[in-house]
Amino acid sequence: MFRPTLILGLIATLFSLQVAAQQKPMPPRPDASSKVFDSTGHQYTYEEWLKLVYGGLYTLKIKSVADSSFLLRPMTMDEVIARAKTFPKPKESPSFITGGGIPSFSDRDLEGNKINLENLKGKTIVLNFFFIGCRPCREEMPALNMLVDYYKDNKDVAFIAIALDSKSDLRKFLKSTPFKYAIIPDGRNIAQNNNVTLYPTSVVVNKDGVVLFHSSGGGSANFAWLAKVVNLSASAPSPATN
Repeated sequence: MFRPTLILGLIATLFSLQVAAQQKPMPPRPDASSKVFDSTGHQYTYEEWLKLVYGGLYTLKIKSVADSSFLLRPMTMDEVIARAKTFPKPKESPSFITGGGIPSFSDRDLEGNKINLENLKGKTIVLNFFFIGCRPCREEMPALNMLVDYYKDNKDVAFIAIALDSKSDLRKFLKSTPFKYAIIPDGRNIAQNNNVTLYPTSVVVNKDGVVLFHSSGGGSANFAWLAKVVNLSASAPSPATN
């Protein structure tokens, strides 16, 4: 038997539950007034933890809702790659075309090693265009170093940076700011041949020489997507085994 009073009672109960759920206090969001600590209890200033999180290497976890405090912890590379799902794909650099190629170049890095792009076919190539005076370039270097460390035993991934600066300036800079890419100094001609005008610019070229990813600017979203695409390309079979 249809009982409207029973149905109305159920609807009222469900509505009350929905309202209660909506009124449940939301977890605090980190802001300039938040207290942020690491696992040792060290407290970070707003500028310090914001820079670390922005760089893509760290994340915040709620420590205490009562006083809106957070725990700053380093991310694993697997977490960084998975994090790409939560970010929209970064805006592409105007200098490259996804699915296209890049002009070949041949030069020597800071250590005198010859780098010829043609000889790197069959490897995943990760390029970075930067200059010392570029603040976003400097800020993303710790994250890029993490990527290099992650693939240090994989000989099929090559990390190459094209710098606009001279050898002497780069050597002074690297004493205080490590950058683990193979760095080509005085790379303005290479940048111009690739129409690069925005810095930093990152490019991933697959083992067939095809551009898979390219973006300009730093930040956690850029790094997460860079790590994701490098991982996909590095995991793909080389042309010789297809």
